[in-house]
Amino acid sequence: MPDGVKRNQNGSIGEARTKALLMDRFWILERSVDIHGADFIIQRKLHSHNLLSETPTRFGIVQSKCSQNYKTQHLLHKRYVLNNNEEPHLEFFLIVNIGIEDEQHMGLLSATAICNGFDVDEKGFYKKNLQKV
Repeated sequence: MPDGVKRNQNGSIGEARTKALLMDRFWILERSVDIHGADFIIQRKLHSHNLLSETPTRFGIVQSKCSQNYKTQHLLHKRYVLNNNEEPHLEFFLIVNIGIEDEQHMGLLSATAICNGFDVDEKGFYKKNLQKV
């Protein structure tokens, strides 16, 4: 299978699995474009608050990745994970989907875990071989 087709297929599979997990726990807010590392924007299911409250609930940002196996190395831009003070965004999470069919695994990483466990390359991307996560 050509790399571009495999990448698009894995992206679709990963996002579908991630959305299924998130829908049970959060409200998922839709937008028409996928930019700034936000595959999903989530909000806690709090019925006592709304978007127009004086102190509305905070949103979370979820990036979804998918790979056939643990040998895949994923890249994640540093600006998605860190704020302007080079501190982890507490609202940012990475969900990694690994495997196919009966051999599926899913991992959840916070921005803090990414900062502490991943290397940054010269182009400003966090990278890690999933075998080491």
